[in-house]
Amino acid sequence: MNLSDSLYKWILKISSAELGPACPYALKSWTDKEVILVDDGKTIPDLIPLNPGISVCIVPRLGIDYYDLVMICDYYNEIFPEYIFLNTHPEEKLRLRGKKTVWEYPAVIIQNKKELLEARSHLYKIGFYKNWDKDLLDDLGIT
Repeated sequence: MNLSDSLYKWILKISSAELGPACPYALKSWTDKEVILVDDGKTIPDLIPLNPGISVCIVPRLGIDYYDLVMICDYYNEIFPEYIFLNTHPEEKLRLRGKKTVWEYPAVIIQNKKELLEARSHLYKIGFYKNWDKDLLDDLGIT
């Protein structure tokens, strides 16, 4: 299976009824083709700023250790404060409604910080996160 097919299957999984309602912002980004998968070896600084019309950039980092991936995201969160760098890694322990939701490949997920925080704030206010695991909410800074 190639990375694009795997990413598509992952998006379908995390958007399934099994995990509760899908994030409307994530689904809109996906259906509007604002999600890109970068698998051509570009470095993260080469991707910033994100191209117009791109809401989510997923950068696979195959073979990387979970803690190294976390450190990379922390580093880029400091260097580029207008973006949020999140990790997804098969070794991740956090759960959404008790289910593991990470992608099968380690990757960095890049999003515009202002847009993401506004979306999270709106979803929090309407109760979207009410059934989410506290550890996951704490890790994502959603309170």
